Amino acid sequence: AAAQGHTEAMCELASIYEMKQTPPKGGKSPDAAALDLYKQASDKGRMDAQLKLVKLYKDGRGDTQPGAPTNQMIAKYLELAASHEEATSDPAYRLAELYAKRTSGLAKGPDHDALAVKWYTQAANKGLADASYKLACLYLEEGRVNIFLTDQQRVSLAEPWHVKAADAGHQHAQLALGQLHFTRAPGLIGTGKTKGANAADAARYLQMAAEQNNPDAQFHLGQIPVSGKIGAKDGKPDNQASAQCFEEAAEKWHIEAMYELASMYNKGKGRPQYGESLDTA
Repeated sequence: AAAQGHTEAMCELASIYEMKQTPPKGGKSPDAAALDLYKQASDKGRMDAQLKLVKLYKDGRGDTQPGAPTNQMIAKYLELAASHEEATSDPAYRLAELYAKRTSGLAKGPDHDALAVKWYTQAANKGLADASYKLACLYLEEGRVNIFLTDQQRVSLAEPWHVKAADAGHQHAQLALGQLHFTRAPGLIGTGKTKGANAADAARYLQMAAEQNNPDAQFHLGQIPVSGKIGAKDGKPDNQASAQCFEEAAEKWHIEAMYELASMYNKGKGRPQYGESLDTA
């Protein structure tokens, strides 16, 4: 059936050769025979064949020497697979990663970043939270995407993607948003740089990340003295709540949290009630 051009038969036979279960006819190596069949099926639009070709090239079993030519073939078949309407987010995400890492042989200069943005966006729009997060990080990285962007423009481009990832449960995006709002909120320890969002926004996202046991988020929660939110009580700093957050981070060996906790205890703040142990181990 493969000889008559049936793509499913081509892929099945290629899989047999790929696993070296049966030697191919004509003196070809199993990998070469599998490659030829997968390419024929790929030319007829088979997405599974395109993904198999990516794997063969990635494993060094393709028909090119390692390096730039191999990378080009991997990118070619990932792009073909990602272009299918029914494709998952995976091919687009893997392609974006290649461009974001400026893999040799794929593009030059800013083209890497433009293509990374394109494919991260596609993967993000298919619901992959990590793609949304990586896209936000790419926008924020100085010298990437567009060297003429100001810091504020970078934040404006990145923030919606961080929100998308955070709402999908991505703890690093939640932390990033918490830190962003932390610097915007007037009245916070060591902040007050700009007006805009308030400490409630910072607390909300940091709480989301802290609930996933992120020590940086737990540490920052301990720094927020806002009425009705973590680290505050009746408009005044709630030292017990702050200490609890610092303790949670300190238990994960967060150095700054350990320092803040020791400093609080040294000043008699946030100490356990009479009769309770100071041991946080």
